[in-house]
Amino acid sequence: MKIIFFIHLMFAFLVSHIASTKNRNVLGWGIFGFFMSLIALILILVSPAYCEKCKKPIKKKDGEHACKINN
Repeated sequence: MKIIFFIHLMFAFLVSHIASTKNRNVLGWGIFGFFMSLIALILILVSPAYCEKCKKPIKKKDGEHACKINN
């Protein structure tokens, strides 16, 4: 039983780390990763990254995002 809990905990940390690199909700994805381990991992891997400023998806074709918000 402890091994299953540890595996789910490791999935939660992995999914939340990937979510943080893609500017996603770390806590939400971590909880989702704990309860739905493999499904959450697949979904976060195929989901696009978001811009920190405007919260719009970053397209992978050009590699850059032309954000219209100036800081």
